[in-house]
Amino acid sequence: MTVPHPPVPNLSNVKFPNIVKMVSRDSWGALVKSIIFGSMSVIWMSVMSDAAIGNDGQFPFRNCHLVYRPTASVVGTLTDTLIVPSSFQADTWTAYASYPPNCDSQNGAGADLIVAGNETLHGHAVREGSQLRREVLFLHFRPGNDAYLHQLTIMTRYSANLYSQKLTEGGPPVAIRDLSASDRSAALGNSEWLDWKSSAFQDWLDKQRLRKSANESDIQFAWRTFLQIRASSSYWFEESQNRSVSKVIVGQRTDCGGLSGLFVATLRANQIPARMLFGKWAENEREGESIVERSKNHVKSEFYAGTIGWIPVEISGAVINKSVPAINFFGNSLGNFITLHIDPDLVLDTQIIGNKRVDCLQNSGIWLHGTGTGLDKLNRKFHWAVERR
Repeated sequence: MTVPHPPVPNLSNVKFPNIVKMVSRDSWGALVKSIIFGSMSVIWMSVMSDAAIGNDGQFPFRNCHLVYRPTASVVGTLTDTLIVPSSFQADTWTAYASYPPNCDSQNGAGADLIVAGNETLHGHAVREGSQLRREVLFLHFRPGNDAYLHQLTIMTRYSANLYSQKLTEGGPPVAIRDLSASDRSAALGNSEWLDWKSSAFQDWLDKQRLRKSANESDIQFAWRTFLQIRASSSYWFEESQNRSVSKVIVGQRTDCGGLSGLFVATLRANQIPARMLFGKWAENEREGESIVERSKNHVKSEFYAGTIGWIPVEISGAVINKSVPAINFFGNSLGNFITLHIDPDLVLDTQIIGNKRVDCLQNSGIWLHGTGTGLDKLNRKFHWAVERR
């Protein structure tokens, strides 16, 4: 039997931060241009009423499980247009898009990448080159006519059945299957963003006393970590900031990607499986929003507790809204977020400049090759639209 959610609290006094963006660009002169646009944003969600909140200093449940409830079947379409000045002619295009995984918060996930107006040009699924070998969509072609010399519009359609998750007091109604060895290894891995094995990060863990004690359960330590990061961090966006956790610990001023990474890295360093979820809110653009706000991109996190499963955590919302009880951001998700890929640091074969590591792939990644000048005057446009089925 599904336990109904308590009423959603009044959000009139809760701050909703501006959506933030991370853009990295690399230039290799007039013949080769690489463009990767990745974005991050924060919008806070809560499903717990004040009556359900325990003491912030002590985990409020002695025993708990996650309740899942279907919220929507959605199709989100990302339209991405890149316009090249007339002084430059493209002769080769490469495009990548995420292929959404099935996970606890969504199933039936799928994706399709096409060139707008020419569905014979469409992407196919490949594995990216990092150790995680995540599935992505890949498109590579040479313009056969004038249509793609100066402009390319690609459309990526993402589909998924979404589920809300609510941490609820009481034992699990069904047995929870343990992680496979490969899934556990992936959720404990070290990478350029999640460089938890670095000496700087290990020293920080010791100074912050963020080492799991013998009498702490995984969920108790995750709660303590969550509270400590919330109390000691501040939300700050800078487009070019380094979000590697060994850098974030200096000042602990960062955005949703940096905060989620800090939480995940701390748990991994204590041998608790944890991961970052990169995706988009399942909602349409609104009139008057900036190009960054319209992206609906966000980064969340989750960790695995053996008797419960993957527990969602919204650390950036907790940092921004420190006057709101902490439990509102721990173990709760409204089921209106499409996860596009798990964890950062993808490696993509551009077919133009070889392999390229990218932080994330929430928006499409596009590379082009050609001749001419004026690549400093590229124009990029995005549009995100969501239909509920």
